[in-house]
Amino acid sequence: TKYLGVMGSYGWGTNAVNYLAEMLTPVGAEILEPVYIKGLPDEETIVDINKLADGIAEKQKRLYPIFFLSLVLTETFSLLL
Repeated sequence: TKYLGVMGSYGWGTNAVNYLAEMLTPVGAEILEPVYIKGLPDEETIVDINKLADGIAEKQKRLYPIFFLSLVLTETFSLLL
């Protein structure tokens, strides 16, 4: 299974993310909820970006549970040093 996360800027036009998702449809990826950013990200946008990142991390955990566990343990160990 493939997953696609998209962040777009209102400066690109509001349909740019839709066009991108449409162009990538043949890839057969599940498209995660896109995040639209208008100018400098505000608190709400940062929350949306974090939700997208969490969604990507969750999908990765399901696809590669051993790798993800190794990564978490490595990061935890490096924090202890």
